[in-house]
Amino acid sequence: MSSAVSRYEEGRYAAALSESQNLVRSGDRTTSTQGALIAAMSSYKLGNMDQAQKFAIQASSAQDGNVSGGALVLLGDINLSQHHPQEAAVFYSQAAAKLSGSDAVRARECAERARNMLEAPAITTVVVLGKERDKSEDAEIAPAPAWTLQPKATSAAPQRAATKSAVDHPAGNSVADREFTIRAGSYSTQAAAKQRSKDLASDLKRSKAPTARIDTIHSAKGEELFAVRIGTWPTRVAAEKVLNLIARRDLMVGAIDPD
Repeated sequence: MSSAVSRYEEGRYAAALSESQNLVRSGDRTTSTQGALIAAMSSYKLGNMDQAQKFAIQASSAQDGNVSGGALVLLGDINLSQHHPQEAAVFYSQAAAKLSGSDAVRARECAERARNMLEAPAITTVVVLGKERDKSEDAEIAPAPAWTLQPKATSAAPQRAATKSAVDHPAGNSVADREFTIRAGSYSTQAAAKQRSKDLASDLKRSKAPTARIDTIHSAKGEELFAVRIGTWPTRVAAEKVLNLIARRDLMVGAIDPD
């Protein structure tokens, strides 16, 4: 379990997916559902939403509230990215009943935002999920869940990672050489990225956070993408403080890697 979690924390999502799939096939219910959550989150980061949904459904049956609640939040994220706010609100509400503390609060806030979206005009951005992206469409690579996983020494159950113990860099890079930003998603068109920035504007202004910017990056396949990012900080801790002030579930802190 710890190896799969470490791969995910390092941003090695394909490796995390491979290892977590072995856990899913373990035959032990607890290990299987924990592995399913890591597999779901890894698939989500890799942009395979069909697979992410399949594993998340499996993980949502876990007896551990953190695991089942995290899976339900992810199902909410998936439905929201597919422009199904009503279904997303249901999953977020179910997650809030499973989670505790700030995670439960954020899940309830997400449910409320999703319900509010039912009254809002539809966004024209097209999100392509579970299939090869068409360059002519506005495909979003959805951000990963806001909390990450880390195993306890006394238990195999994944827990929300503590800020100071999170793995902030892949092997071979020094933490001192890295800066951190708040990620809001990467898009295949600049128009979609601008729409995302516009959506964030009011919350960023309210929390006195930096204005969102659009950085041009390249995927592992060499595709040009437009990443929506908020601010730059020398440490993850500093970025997390601002993220908490923004209080949006669809954002996450990440290191700024060389393109």
